Amino acid sequence: MPYRTIVLILALAAASSVPVSAHASDLGKRVCAERKANQPAWQKEHYAFAMTANGEHCGWGHGYKKVNYAIHAALRWCKRNASMGEKKTCRIVYAK
Repeated sequence: MPYRTIVLILALAAASSVPVSAHASDLGKRVCAERKANQPAWQKEHYAFAMTANGEHCGWGHGYKKVNYAIHAALRWCKRNASMGEKKTCRIVYAK
């Protein structure tokens, strides 16, 4: 029994030392970078892509009849995903 207790304590200590926020930040940067590089030629109608200055958060809109609607949707989703300090840094990267 003491062996299992020691293993459990060591596992909990190892799990608690992993920085969860850094992992989420890296994931956000990777997803946004992939989306930025992959301009969606397959999408119908108009589309837009917005990203924060640090690249951690992004948003996009597609399938709109007017480009203005796609831009509004991309900015709205970017700001919704961004933290309070980054909401003002959401900018349109591309729109068509």
